[in-house]
Amino acid sequence: MHTFDDIRELMDEVYYLHAARRRGIRMVKRRSKPGEGDNKMKLLVEKFDDVAVAALQGEALDASNADDFRRDIEPVLRDSRKLILDLGKVTFVDSRGCGAILSCLKSLNEAGGDLKLCCVTKPARVVFDLIRLHRICEIIDTKERALTAFKKT
Repeated sequence: MHTFDDIRELMDEVYYLHAARRRGIRMVKRRSKPGEGDNKMKLLVEKFDDVAVAALQGEALDASNADDFRRDIEPVLRDSRKLILDLGKVTFVDSRGCGAILSCLKSLNEAGGDLKLCCVTKPARVVFDLIRLHRICEIIDTKERALTAFKKT
């Protein structure tokens, strides 16, 4: 019997759906060449009604995986106008990682949506404070509070 962690390892995308009339799991596996995507940033995506929550599974969002992150988050941005990025495992963010987050915000804003960050670790928060990201993107302590914040809007 396989666990959910096994499923996430085998699939390129895993979406957990938590809507009132639509519950389940959507899994996507892309065909790739051996050795391709070894440093890829993995995402765990859950849908709570009209809000998508993407939990980054790596410790770094940087130049080595920012392009992979942008590519993998694109279908989520297409399907949802409200996005929460869960950065609970991310302990390092560089300028390319910040740029990837800002491009998500830009895409969502252009579509009339919004982005919230949650579970930001102290090292990542230091970087976000330096670039004043908190002034343009709401940073919330927990995923539950971020979901509640979206329900108020």
